[in-house]
Amino acid sequence: MYAGRIVETNKVARLFEAPKHPYTRGLFDAIPELDAGRARLVPIEGTVPDPRNLPQGCAFAPRCARATDFCAAYVPELKPQAEGGEVACFHPKVTIAARQPQAVVA
Repeated sequence: MYAGRIVETNKVARLFEAPKHPYTRGLFDAIPELDAGRARLVPIEGTVPDPRNLPQGCAFAPRCARATDFCAAYVPELKPQAEGGEVACFHPKVTIAARQPQAVVA
C-alpha cells in the first residue's frame, strides 16, 4: 500500500521472490540482511507525498525510476497479472515465464 492505495497483491512467497511494483521492490531492497555485515541500506529516493495533497497521477511517480509523463497524469488501476497477483502500475516489472513446448504441426 502506498499513499492509501493498494499497489500490489499476491501470495507472500510470490511477493518476496518476484515483486512487480517499483514500491514493493524498494521496500524489499530496504530490508537489512541480519546475517550479513553492516551494509548501507538502499533507500527509496524522494519524499513521501502529503496525503492531503497527492499528485494528480500515480502517487509513487515522483519517486519511481520507471515513471513517464503518462504515470504523472493518470492513476493506475489494480490489474491482474499473468503470473498471479494484481499490480497498480503502468510499467510493472515483467517476469519472463518459462516457455512451454509447443506441438509442431506440418
